[in-house]
Amino acid sequence: MNHSQDFARWITGSLASPNPDEAYPVLVAANRIDTCPLAEDLIVNDPAMVFVREEHLTKPRKGSRTVVGTYTGNLSEPGDVVELDDGTRFLIEAYRAAPFLAPSSPACLTVFDDADYRALIEDADAAFEDGAFEPALLNPAVLIADAAALAGDGAHAQSRFFVDEAGKLRAGMRGAVATSVAEVAAWGPEDMVAESVRPDIQREARSTRPWLGRYFHVLSIAALIPGAHAGIKVSGFAWSPLTDVTGGLTDTHLPVVALTDAGHVVWSPRTHRAYQVSGDVAAIVDYMSRSASGQEIPPLSTLLGVNPEACDSAVASLRQQFFAPSSQPATLAA
Repeated sequence: MNHSQDFARWITGSLASPNPDEAYPVLVAANRIDTCPLAEDLIVNDPAMVFVREEHLTKPRKGSRTVVGTYTGNLSEPGDVVELDDGTRFLIEAYRAAPFLAPSSPACLTVFDDADYRALIEDADAAFEDGAFEPALLNPAVLIADAAALAGDGAHAQSRFFVDEAGKLRAGMRGAVATSVAEVAAWGPEDMVAESVRPDIQREARSTRPWLGRYFHVLSIAALIPGAHAGIKVSGFAWSPLTDVTGGLTDTHLPVVALTDAGHVVWSPRTHRAYQVSGDVAAIVDYMSRSASGQEIPPLSTLLGVNPEACDSAVASLRQQFFAPSSQPATLAA
């Protein structure tokens, strides 16, 4: 059975799935699971997907709803290769190797230390300030390990684990160690990469970059945007389809408006799909997003040079298609 998507969700720490009814709410990777009673306790009540080293395959505890997959290889060092039982391979690379990856090279970029984290933040700053996204990060075959944690999302810290070779339960490949259910319950995003980056450094980076979560969100959906791998402009990252409008966007629940060689694209958080659109539609959706974020910009009719009634009609239609209920903009000044 193909569980490569489940393993990718485990690696990135983003347990969200396009098909939540089919997704496992708990994901575990382990050198071997039977050396860690705490891990077995945590997965006994919920459906779980557990990946174990092939040579350490054991039956799930009686009564559990666990599905077991196997892998060969290691997850601990740059250059390690993990191969799942369905033949899918994941190359583990240090994040700072991103600029040197071959264009078609599949890899899992991992923050192993401070140098990797600095490289990651420098790439994020370049995207925000200059609109320049590191090309390797737009490759759908490239994953960022612990991306959710690095973005400050700890929503799944209590349902995504790693059991290391010593039998210790960790919050991810290089995460904090827990010895009790109470310690697991207290895990946050910093704990998921605690051995790679000090928590205070992570918090400082996020506090001075409120857009960092949206940056990782854009990277996570880049594979769904036609032509993104060849280069992309994204609203809020030194670009807007609206003339003379600047400023970043921070809300990860808003649509993503982009421009590639294939044309304008809008990714909808309502449908989790990317749509090819006209330049005017891209501009209106971007205006709506900025309005929902509280940015002060001229009336839409002024920016587009059309009458207010036409703007009202377009806004009403696009609101339903591209905005999730929780982030729908209020009535706009057309």
